[in-house]
Amino acid sequence: MKKLILFISLIVLSLTTQATIHVVDSLNNSGTGSLRSKVATAVSGDTIRFNPNLIANGSDSIVLTSEIAFNKS
Repeated sequence: MKKLILFISLIVLSLTTQATIHVVDSLNNSGTGSLRSKVATAVSGDTIRFNPNLIANGSDSIVLTSEIAFNKS
């Protein structure tokens, strides 16, 4: 019985702590797919990655109009 409770607890814990990978696919300062929007929706443990096509399309810079605050742990 103890093993069953431990097993169920581990399953529930793993379902509630799954990290998300957010992919930045826009060079825009804000809006859908932007770095700013991905930072705003990310939670602790998430990963933010960049779509390789951003560089392949000839630009490797994101110009921000204001700072992005990273107050997440």
